[in-house]
Amino acid sequence: MMMSERSTGVTHSCVGNFTSPHQQNLIVVKCSRIEIHGITAQGCLEDILDLQTYGGIATIELFRHQGENQDSLFIFTKGLKYCVLHWDAESSKLVTRISSGTPLYRFDRIPKIPFVYQELQVLDIKFLYGCSKPTIVVLYQDNKGVRHVKTYEVLLKEKDFAEGPWSQNNLDKGAGFIIPVRMPLGGVIIIGEETIAYRSASVFKTIPTRSSFTRAYGRVDADGSRYLLSDHEGLLHFVVITHEKQRVTGLKIELVGETYIASTMSYLDNAIVYIGSRFGDSQLVKLNLHPDAKGYVEVVQRFVNLGPIVDFYVVDLERQGQGQVVTCSGAYKDGSLRVVENGISISEQALIELRGVKGIWSFRTSPDDPCDTVLVVSFINETRILAMNSADELEKAEIEGFDSEVQTLFCHDAVNNQLVQVTASSVRLVGSTSHALLAEWKAPVGLSINVATANSSQVLLATEGGHLVYLEIDDGKLTEAKHVVLEYEVSCLDINPIGENPNFSQLAAVGMWTDMSVQIFSLPGLDLIRKEQLGAEIIACSVLLCAFEGVPYLLCALGDGHLFNYLLNVNTGELTDRTKVSLGTQPITLHTFFSGHTTHVFAASDRPAVIYSSNKNLLYSSVNLKEVSYMCPFNTARYPDSLAIAKEGELTIGTIHDIQKLRICKTPLGEHAKRICHQEKFRTLAICTMKFCQSNSKDSEVHFVRLLDDQTSDIISTYRLDTYEYACCVLSCSFSDDSNVYYCVGTAYALPKESGPSKGRVHVFVVEDGKLLLLMEKETDGLIYSLNSPNQKRWLQRWLRDNRGLAELACLRAQKDGSLGVVPNGIGNDKQVSHSVLLF
Repeated sequence: MMMSERSTGVTHSCVGNFTSPHQQNLIVVKCSRIEIHGITAQGCLEDILDLQTYGGIATIELFRHQGENQDSLFIFTKGLKYCVLHWDAESSKLVTRISSGTPLYRFDRIPKIPFVYQELQVLDIKFLYGCSKPTIVVLYQDNKGVRHVKTYEVLLKEKDFAEGPWSQNNLDKGAGFIIPVRMPLGGVIIIGEETIAYRSASVFKTIPTRSSFTRAYGRVDADGSRYLLSDHEGLLHFVVITHEKQRVTGLKIELVGETYIASTMSYLDNAIVYIGSRFGDSQLVKLNLHPDAKGYVEVVQRFVNLGPIVDFYVVDLERQGQGQVVTCSGAYKDGSLRVVENGISISEQALIELRGVKGIWSFRTSPDDPCDTVLVVSFINETRILAMNSADELEKAEIEGFDSEVQTLFCHDAVNNQLVQVTASSVRLVGSTSHALLAEWKAPVGLSINVATANSSQVLLATEGGHLVYLEIDDGKLTEAKHVVLEYEVSCLDINPIGENPNFSQLAAVGMWTDMSVQIFSLPGLDLIRKEQLGAEIIACSVLLCAFEGVPYLLCALGDGHLFNYLLNVNTGELTDRTKVSLGTQPITLHTFFSGHTTHVFAASDRPAVIYSSNKNLLYSSVNLKEVSYMCPFNTARYPDSLAIAKEGELTIGTIHDIQKLRICKTPLGEHAKRICHQEKFRTLAICTMKFCQSNSKDSEVHFVRLLDDQTSDIISTYRLDTYEYACCVLSCSFSDDSNVYYCVGTAYALPKESGPSKGRVHVFVVEDGKLLLLMEKETDGLIYSLNSPNQKRWLQRWLRDNRGLAELACLRAQKDGSLGVVPNGIGNDKQVSHSVLLF
């Protein structure tokens, strides 16, 4: 077992000067993991430290010792342990301040001090600001369900409590937590379900609010006069304490906008707020001065949260032999479906509308340029040059030595500050600085160049009639070094250097028409040293010589989306360990690029993928793009480590994320998905969801069974369950003597006056014309917590049809032969009541 994705749900956060007196930090807790971020002047987050602690974290707090200008971090775990961490700026390390012998991140047990107070059901407890003695305020509920607040002074020497300066009885029945207000105002804000109150030793103010459950709060101003509140619907409110001469005069509340449901909030600076959530994605939002259609809130950045995962299903949605995990993630209005797969995300940075692209290449106009500056885009009847200007924007440019009125077959930068352009009629050598034509090799009369490739010092091309020509590049010269005639036409070729010399290749790979083979030639003599029959009816449309982790390979892509890879002996040309994989259904073109100083290969097709190596094994990761025709690296100052990607109708500049990382695609539902099942025959997903609907100013739960297209995740059909009926499980199955596939849903009735569900139902649905049709339903005694198909050899289900052709449902008692076992092979009711097997 291994962990593929670390905890993503955020439970706590705080802001302070932890790593430096002059740098503000955001500290985020995700289960037992702590992330420490720096905050830039633009309000963006930058990673500083990520540490794992020994135990689930219950709370954290930043505080500052007297005489210091830097904060320390107090951590308290669910196992009743704590530690205090401090950042040592000189060594750039964390140190534990509990004791000199305590290892880093190890927790000491809290010394037990027997403070005793009378309240039994404590809801919240906080320290008050501005008191001469340590004073706490306690929010509690009495045995009649009424809520109150009371203050106590802490007597450290006596290890006891004394009556505090004030108390307040009979609060809002939904009062959930208290916010201590900093000096000079002092006191507390009491957050209720229908009211918000301010209480201090001399003032008590309250205002009514819309009925809601507040989930999190964040202080905005240093004096504690403004706070942000987030409720159970993700609505964000400003609460303002109005005051005159440090005396509180009232409270105001204003709706700001909507975010994901927050579990923690931290105001950073310059109207930037961090919204941490364990119910949905976390966000970095900006509070604008003027509202738009969605309010004052503008989302700056989103942080993916995969949890909480209520249910999941493993299915090969792309039918490529690689399973994806479809999860029911999130909760309440932030519920969603997530498709998790071993893939790669490419973030779009720029997009240009261009149609009919036939090839793209990038290069630098000078060897001294640290970044790519020119993008060559080829079309059927022309070639366009796009160059980065002084504002780091792409604009049209001219290279005089290039033939821009024809299609470019290949383009590459060359030694001695030169460029190579290959067209159907010639090979042109151009000065990269002067842009002047330095030399030109023309194709023989009556022949045109079909395919070509090049590196920094070599050009290999094939013309009509099976002519294979090898050229060498010198300073201002193009020299034809070898010319041979092959038996068949050439479909593709490559001379990418994989030896010690990065500018010269000793091997050439050539794909052939007619005999469906790939051939290895030695350079410069073009001597055939290896011929490999592909054994396929589809030609090779792209070949590539490359090395992964120092191991040389030959990759050969076919026109039907399949890919062969071979281990290559660079001395003999021998090809071994042949492997065939399916990457798509359309022709593939192969291109190398670098990510993290490591070679990777981009396979452009209808289902593009990235090929890379890990521990000497080739791996294939899908990309979050479709229908990619061409790709080239494009590392510019504005778009570092990016790729230029040509698709139908557009040219995209995108940044590739971590190679070995899970790719997560999200489909928002706006309701809580609880169960999921897949049906391969109809390419659908069935999910059981719960949604809060308002009626008579009260929220009520409504449950649905929804049918989704498994390719688009669009909802195509819905079945609403009865009032108080909850979907508990869903199953896709077939019955004996029946070729159809059915969705079966088990439910329970949670009636208001019952302590537990006393009945449930089994629903049988069929998918017809994209609709979810109810065929049968059967009431049961108790909830249906599990549905499972029995063993194929002893199925008890069958369809019984009467004379009218209607299905009849009967229920038989299961024999005590162990067939139901620990995991019921049928329909299970309450574990402590019964098991039943239904016959159809």
